[in-house]
Amino acid sequence: MPEDHDSRTHFVDTFRAMAKTFQAIQSKACLWAPSLLDYEHAAAPETSGSGFIVFVLAWGVKNGLLDGSEYGPVIDKGWQALTGAVEENGKLGWVQQVGNAPDEVRPEDTQFYGGGAFLLAATQMMDFE
Repeated sequence: MPEDHDSRTHFVDTFRAMAKTFQAIQSKACLWAPSLLDYEHAAAPETSGSGFIVFVLAWGVKNGLLDGSEYGPVIDKGWQALTGAVEENGKLGWVQQVGNAPDEVRPEDTQFYGGGAFLLAATQMMDFE
C-alpha cells in the first residue's frame, strides 16, 4: 500500500495492534495455540498458525512496521520452536487437522498446509537480523 494512501494509517495501526496481541499470547512452548480466542485453555503448540505468525511478524520488522528489538525475540523463539517441530524425516508435526473449529493437536499431526506456512516463515527468516 503506498505511503500516501488514505487508509494506510488505519491498516498499519491495526497490524501493530495485532502484532502486540501475538506477542502477548505466545505460549511457553514459544508457538501459538490452535485457538487465538481461547489460548489460555487450549495452549497446545500448533505449527501452521504459528508459521504464519512468525512470517508476518518478521515481515513487519523487515519492512519497518515493527521494532526489531521488541519483536526479534518473539520471532526467534517462534522460529526455533517451528524448526524443533520438524522430525528427522522432514515431517512437520503439531499441525492442526482440517476442520471447522480449533481442535486438539498432537505431535504426530501434519497437513500439507502446515509445510506451506513453515516455508513462508522460512522466506522471512533467511536473512532476518
